[in-house]
Amino acid sequence: MKNVILTLILCLTLPALGFSQGEKPANWCASEYPADMLPFLERASQNIVNGTYRAGSNYVLPMTIHVLRNTDGSGGVSQTSVMDVFCGTSEKYAEYGIDLYLRSIEYRDNSNFNSNANLASTIDLLYSIDGTINVFVHSAVSGQDLCGVYKGSATSQQSTGSPDLIQVSSVCWSPSTLIHEVGHYFGLPHTFFGFEGSGLNCGSQVSSGEEVDGSNCTTKGDRICDTPPDYSSDRWQCNADSEGCIQIDPNGVEFRPDGTNYMSYANDNCVSVFSPMQVAVMKSLIDNLRQDLYNFTPPSELGDITGVAETYLPPNGSTRAYNEVYFNWTPVGQSSAYLFEISKAPVFNPNFVVETVITTTNQHTSYVLQPNFTYYWRVKPYNPGYTCAPYSATGNFMTAEWTVANEEVEGLEDFVVFPNPVIGGQSVNIELQSTRNMEGVLNLYNVQGQRVYTENITVTASANRFAIDTQKLPAGMYVVNVDFEKGSVQQKLIIGQ
Repeated sequence: MKNVILTLILCLTLPALGFSQGEKPANWCASEYPADMLPFLERASQNIVNGTYRAGSNYVLPMTIHVLRNTDGSGGVSQTSVMDVFCGTSEKYAEYGIDLYLRSIEYRDNSNFNSNANLASTIDLLYSIDGTINVFVHSAVSGQDLCGVYKGSATSQQSTGSPDLIQVSSVCWSPSTLIHEVGHYFGLPHTFFGFEGSGLNCGSQVSSGEEVDGSNCTTKGDRICDTPPDYSSDRWQCNADSEGCIQIDPNGVEFRPDGTNYMSYANDNCVSVFSPMQVAVMKSLIDNLRQDLYNFTPPSELGDITGVAETYLPPNGSTRAYNEVYFNWTPVGQSSAYLFEISKAPVFNPNFVVETVITTTNQHTSYVLQPNFTYYWRVKPYNPGYTCAPYSATGNFMTAEWTVANEEVEGLEDFVVFPNPVIGGQSVNIELQSTRNMEGVLNLYNVQGQRVYTENITVTASANRFAIDTQKLPAGMYVVNVDFEKGSVQQKLIIGQ
């Protein structure tokens, strides 16, 4: 029998100017909870009430975030935004013993999919990765009334053509939106379940629904007994004096709905918690229906990162040849990668960022900069389970019109590293042709940014040759760097087997 597909759609009416990042809309439409999921929800709730359910201890689950862009690669939320939203989402779920890790960020360049939020089944079939929570971030034009949605059902995820994914519009891309949708993915209904499309229901008694005394809490409303009744299916604003309008249950008891619960339609600045029973229900449904999320082995680096990267090269205020700028920073323990950014302004607004790169080493060479410009750069260490580490202090440098690295240093006419590649155990030669005498420091760095060789050198107004013994150096890529008082030069070196 074909399963009923869960379509939890958060709808909105966008005004002409749109919404700021992270702000949800004022008007939402219906949400359907599937018939095939309801027995699992009610059974989990009853077992929790009876005390017969005991949660496990290992909830380490992968998430893949797919950024939909236009076919030419334009558009889409930034990697920085992905990291920030995942940070807020994973930190909140970690509070409740559910540890999410970012398996990967995937870029999907298809203008049709990016502009049409109603193609979930096709998007899922083409792009979703089995065994992970698939989140798609789009810039919808067709279907602009869609803010966030979980489409699918945990009981029908194996059915051909049945989607099982989360979609979020870039205008609503924020931790509160993703936290809400992941709650749906783990089987939670809205707190106002059963009142979809009925408005705020302020001041009038409802004839049917969850009662304040909790006597029907496992069979009415969201079926979760420690979330109070809620009949408000439109967006509403809480405040310090009162939360929501007065509502009246079937017995005539007045109450106000809980504006702090993530599964309500209270505004983003209100929501902040899941109830203990909601957490237990999510874990129960993971135990029973989401075991495919354990197919991947979690990475070893999942702990919090306490260190901060320190920018090293280029030094602040230095000048570099625009066509090839080498960056290096101190490695940070517990990190498995770094988010690297260059901006035309001290603020890293997307309008000013000229390069964003994820690298697994603590160095990067940029080839995209313009001459005669001041740039700013920073790095953020992260691992799949922790994207909340702070950025480094912002470094700055200037680019010149030079297009050859050795023209940075006045008087230096030639800079040659040979043989390159060099066979391990042989010496590598560094030749410097200069028209003036100057003192310098010859350094060799490995890909971890560690200095493995250093030598103070004197360069005379002639041809100069220096040698580095590679006998004790493992095979790999290195950077030869020569620092002078008025600049520096560098070249890559490969040491072979």
